[in-house]
Amino acid sequence: VCGMGRIGKEGVHVQHVMGCNFPQEYLQTLQRPDGLMNSPILARWMQERQPILFEPDCRGTSGAVQPAWLDNFFRFGLINLAAHGQCDIHSQTASYFSFSGIPGPLSPRHAYLLKLLVPHLHVMLARIVANLPASAGKPSPQQPHLTGREKEILKLLYDGKTNRGIAQALSISEATVKNHVHHILVRLKVSSRTQAVTKAINLKLTGGNHPTKP
Repeated sequence: VCGMGRIGKEGVHVQHVMGCNFPQEYLQTLQRPDGLMNSPILARWMQERQPILFEPDCRGTSGAVQPAWLDNFFRFGLINLAAHGQCDIHSQTASYFSFSGIPGPLSPRHAYLLKLLVPHLHVMLARIVANLPASAGKPSPQQPHLTGREKEILKLLYDGKTNRGIAQALSISEATVKNHVHHILVRLKVSSRTQAVTKAINLKLTGGNHPTKP
């Protein structure tokens, strides 16, 4: 199950929730009227911002949990949960991903895989949320100024191209691509390619057309 929401003083106010083979009834037991999720796993992630590995049979390593929550966890047949999330660069919104039913025992390898996967899952979820009807009509933040070439390269970053792939697509050198990517990060006020793509999605800078070669 995954979700995205706004970060507040008390936690994450979940605005979008999606799941696959995850009991919806269980999720409903977690939702509070104010939009917060009554989940000790999510609360712990908000504090630590690190992958959370939860094995019900190993409570000593999973931290204190609410008995009522643990009863629901067992009642819906959930076992061995691994969860992680990612905040945007301004810590205003966050995405959260939770996987249950993982064959145990859970290990540091699962945490390592979450750290690798979640940034990419965050980008994909941001793309989905950006295209939801509920997002229509919201005021758009001020658009940063990008040159035509920078917009082309940003679109190729959005498509998952490497520097070499971008260089081949646009018939330019990798050094030139690196220079353009640096300027894109500066103009968007971000520090990584993943953050640049996420912000481009939020600002609707990627458009629907593929870039053309010069």
